[in-house]
Amino acid sequence: MQQENMNQQQAAGHATQAPKKPKQSLWIAAAVVLVVVAVVTGIVWAVKITENNESEESAAVANVEIQSREGFSPGTIRIKEGQTVVFTNNDTVAHSIAAIGETPDGFGLDEQLNNGESYSYTFETAGTYTYNDPENPLSSNGVIIVED
Repeated sequence: MQQENMNQQQAAGHATQAPKKPKQSLWIAAAVVLVVVAVVTGIVWAVKITENNESEESAAVANVEIQSREGFSPGTIRIKEGQTVVFTNNDTVAHSIAAIGETPDGFGLDEQLNNGESYSYTFETAGTYTYNDPENPLSSNGVIIVED
């Protein structure tokens, strides 16, 4: 009888102990998932902002290469006011850039660009500007169309 009472008390003691709450584990797991999602979202957002800034900066510059057979490449470019055009000599001989007709103040070079050298100019006024290499006026000419 005593043994039976002890077994009943032990059984009752086990029954009165509260089982571990699975809800608490679910809340912790949910919190961890939310933190991970927030961190990943922040990283993706930061990368997109960096990419947008880089693309805006690269859009502010147009590149023209000076090459032996092709002359200025591309021969015609279309840009917006405030954009910069960078001319780079990729030929083995020196070239210059001279404006033809109406030109913005300061556009063009008095000296020649050697291989690998660059010249840049920021176009602030809308218009169509033509230019050439005076040493090769037939094969080396170009047009810059600046829109507002």
